[in-house]
Amino acid sequence: MSAYTSKQTLSDTGEIPAGELMNDVPTAGGGISRAAYLLVSQAQVPVEPLLRRANLSTTELKNPRVRIPVKDQIKFLNLVADELRDEFIGIRLARTVELRELGLLYYVMASSPLAMLCAESHDTARSIMKECSSAIGQVNL
Repeated sequence: MSAYTSKQTLSDTGEIPAGELMNDVPTAGGGISRAAYLLVSQAQVPVEPLLRRANLSTTELKNPRVRIPVKDQIKFLNLVADELRDEFIGIRLARTVELRELGLLYYVMASSPLAMLCAESHDTARSIMKECSSAIGQVNL
């Protein structure tokens, strides 16, 4: 899987424009950084100094089409965690983010054979419980 150039905007089709692929700067969709931005903003903490120290901008974080360098995201998340004195910032953010917004992570989990097996097992167990419940309800004691 190739990395995208830093702070690159995706085309309308979600593709990287031709000739703009690089392998030296790993980037990601930035979903977790955007969630951290919202969290720190809601805490009424001055966010601009944190963004500057992480080489990010408000414009980038407000545009979901901009891919963000991984190293900048890590720096920003660490700064937010320090500012909020929250060593479990990742857990807190994970509880607020819709996994589909994070892109690949969601699709990997959704297409995992183990995840599919667990879902099928859950459906089977639910079906058996439903049948048992129905059968018990029909028995006259």
